[in-house]
Amino acid sequence: MIIIEKDNQEKQFCSFINNAVSLLADEKYQEFIDCFDESRMNVNELISALRYLDDNGPITQIDNPGQSNNNIRGVYKYTKGNGYAVDYDLMTNGKLNDLTLQIEFLIVDNKYKVCLEDLHTL
Repeated sequence: MIIIEKDNQEKQFCSFINNAVSLLADEKYQEFIDCFDESRMNVNELISALRYLDDNGPITQIDNPGQSNNNIRGVYKYTKGNGYAVDYDLMTNGKLNDLTLQIEFLIVDNKYKVCLEDLHTL
């Protein structure tokens, strides 16, 4: 769980995701999964998504987010007030690659539980 200041949420969400995506860029797939409190994906499913679900295809190389712009497509506040969903576009060689991370930041005891919901084409 992470603590995020209420006045600067989007920037802090982006910082957390950038740190996670840097692990993905370094091909540290298990470490990427492990940085989330929960994940609907395991390592094999993550790699399959990076192959665009083609088991014979190459694993898509992901750019390190420190070398690109903020890739948050949208931050969506849940109407129940219990957190946010974030869509984050991934890049390869400085260009969008059609892969999007979907992450939830759920409020639990004044902290955020961070959940990896999906990695898919969007």
